[in-house]
Formats: sequence, structure tokens, C-alpha cells
Amino acid sequence: MNNLMCPDCDAPMETGFLPEATDVDSTLTYWHRDEPEDATFLGMKVSRNAIKHDKEKMFAITAYRCTDCGLLKLYANPKVS
Repeated sequence: MNNLMCPDCDAPMETGFLPEATDVDSTLTYWHRDEPEDATFLGMKVSRNAIKHDKEKMFAITAYRCTDCGLLKLYANPKVS
């Protein structure tokens, strides 16, 4: 349980996460340092949506939702993987 209170309405906030859902599975959403770059293989773009990523620059996102007004606060905590 966390002790966070909503900065907008002062109601309790509950902990959650933002899953990245595909047709096959779901994974956690991450924040990545730097600007996105297209993923390439032998100089050609891998796919329309593929981007390069470096796991050392990625931080799992923890989300908190206000139980009253629904406000979301997102934190990219380096201690959560």
C-alpha cells in the first residue's frame, strides 16, 4: 500500500501499471532516455513501428490512479525492472 494522495482532490491513489498488450501477450511499459530511432538491420528499416532500445536506458513505469477523480501520475523508477 502506498501513502500517495491525489494532488488535485486529496483522495487516496492506488498503485497500478500500464501493460503493453499485443495479440500474443502483455508486457510492462517502459520510459526510455533519449529520442527514438528506427530499428534497422543491414541498413534497412526492420518494420514500420520498430525502434532501437537500450535496456540500460529503460525504466519500468509505475502508475498511480486517484480513486476519486481518476488522475494518473506516472513514475519511471530505476529500482523497478
